[in-house]
Amino acid sequence: MVTPNLFIGIGLFENRYVLSDSRGQIVKEMYDYPFVENFKDISHYDLGMAYQGHLKIKPNGKRFIMATSSSPTIEFFHIFSDSISKIKEIHSGYPSFVADSNPTSISVTFKGDNVEGFRHVSVTDDYAYLLYSGRTREADGLSAYRGNIVLVYNWDGEQVRAYLLDKDADLIGVDPSNQYLYTISNEMEPKIYYYLLKD
Repeated sequence: MVTPNLFIGIGLFENRYVLSDSRGQIVKEMYDYPFVENFKDISHYDLGMAYQGHLKIKPNGKRFIMATSSSPTIEFFHIFSDSISKIKEIHSGYPSFVADSNPTSISVTFKGDNVEGFRHVSVTDDYAYLLYSGRTREADGLSAYRGNIVLVYNWDGEQVRAYLLDKDADLIGVDPSNQYLYTISNEMEPKIYYYLLKD
């Protein structure tokens, strides 16, 4: 929810973003999927499956980020009372997949050479922290779905820092003052690690 009367969503729509009212009625659909010109024979249902990810709203409610799980694509937006406006897009690659949808189900299968994108996102009023994989299942197996690189962006979409973790992570979180980074790592047993962030 952005305001009591405006909701932002992603899903199986013709466009990537949908704005709906408090009754769940779609007000408008906005913006194409990244690299849509490469997917002329792919339905919007399959694109919606391939471009799933993490949508996080800035705590003050004025901006949001969308980071794709299956490819290195990021988008930053302004939030207004009745619309959204793109600030910046960073599209370094698109998902490599096969559309498996049929009349009774919607699905896609990612190819072994697909470069995984952002596994998790945490935000503060100052920055967005993105856990990046950059790996492929072909080369890295199941660790492709984890990451040890945290990219830090300001809300104008400019990268300001990057951290290389000493352990793979599945989830991340950051305290509101940007002093501590917390990670959850699903090893033999789930473990929580924390890092003191330094400029």
